[in-house]
Amino acid sequence: MHYALENLDTISPIVHGDSWALLTDIDGTLADFNPRIDEAEIRHSLKNHLMQLVSKLPLVAVVTGRSLVDARRMVDIEGVVYLANHGFEHWNDGNVHLDGSAKPYLTRVHSALEDLKRHMLEFDVFIEDKGVTGAVHYRTAGDPILVERVLRDATVDLKSLYGLQINFGRRVMEIKPPVLMDKGIAVTQLIRESKLDRAIYVGDDITDVEAFRAFDLMKSTVDGFDGCTFAVLNDEAPAIVREQADFGLNNIDEVEELFSWLIRS
Repeated sequence: MHYALENLDTISPIVHGDSWALLTDIDGTLADFNPRIDEAEIRHSLKNHLMQLVSKLPLVAVVTGRSLVDARRMVDIEGVVYLANHGFEHWNDGNVHLDGSAKPYLTRVHSALEDLKRHMLEFDVFIEDKGVTGAVHYRTAGDPILVERVLRDATVDLKSLYGLQINFGRRVMEIKPPVLMDKGIAVTQLIRESKLDRAIYVGDDITDVEAFRAFDLMKSTVDGFDGCTFAVLNDEAPAIVREQADFGLNNIDEVEELFSWLIRS
């Protein structure tokens, strides 16, 4: 992986002019990690940068595991496209689309979360019902390693009872319908629909790896497409995040530097 701010000349051809797309995650990318997920906020300075990029570019999209309602509350910028709930929810200019193949699983996701509440009674965790998906955030737990062990034990029964997909990220367990949808599929569809042939993606966690891989695949299979991916690194960044991204940024301060440079490019 190359350090982004020392390789701006390499990145420059992709972001020259104003006919390219910016896609970015929220948590750990635009917003500092908050032990209370519902209290996280996007930095004011980064929000200003995003507003300027929205006015400059044909497509600025937020790609997040948060619910659509939550993502729109946090970003709150007119003109931004949202791929929320890991791509299951899509919002563009007031038009909301929920992936039809996920709808039959809404009740199952809710029931699974109710089951998890019984497993988690003694722990300081935040259980989030996002409609089409759900999550258990255990960063605030006194012993997150123990909580993860309990959750992993519970997943066997949950998968058997509800037939749902369960994944673990950075101090979070995600529950999703067993439907082929992730950030990689979502960004590929969005870029194809936009008809843009240049794009960049900024992310920081396991769920962003699928988007990184999607960019690699588009570069090798879509004639004329060029793009690059950026990983925001920290002490908890999984090795695969570092391995899959084209460029690294050390922290959110450097995301801000990158966006400032993109505005001037």
